[in-house]
Amino acid sequence: MSTSLDAGEQGRVQRQDAVSRAASSFVDLLDAGWSLPLPGSGATLQRWRALAELGERDLPLARLAEGHADALAVLADLGLPVLPPGARLGVWAAEPPGPAVVATEGSGGWRLDGPKCWCSGARVLTGALVTAQAPDGRRLSSST
Repeated sequence: MSTSLDAGEQGRVQRQDAVSRAASSFVDLLDAGWSLPLPGSGATLQRWRALAELGERDLPLARLAEGHADALAVLADLGLPVLPPGARLGVWAAEPPGPAVVATEGSGGWRLDGPKCWCSGARVLTGALVTAQAPDGRRLSSST
C-alpha cells in the first residue's frame, strides 16, 4: 500500500528537512571554529561578506549563524565571559504587538513568562538572549 502526500503535507515535510539540515550544518559550522569579527572591530565588510557567502550557500544556516554571532557580539559588548565550547546562541528580541514576555526576579534568578514569537533556532540552540519586560523597564536577559 502506498500513501501520497498532498501539496501542503509535502511542503511541511520539505521545510522540516531543510530545518534539520540547517541545524546539523550549524552545529558542524561552530564545531569547526567558524566565527565573525565583532561589530565595531573595523572588519564590518569582512563580517558582511562572510554572512553573505554563507547565505548564498544555505540561507537557513546563515540565519542561525548570524543569530549566534549577534549574541556573541552582545555578550562581548556587555563584558560577559566567553561561552563554553559547544554553546549555540540566538537573539530573540522581536516584539510583536500584544503581550510581552515578563521577567520576574526571584531567589533562583530570573523567570520569564509569556509568549515569545519568532524564536529562530529554538530546536538547536543551547541558549538565547531574550528581551523581556521587567519591573524597572525593558531588559535583555540571557537564558544560558
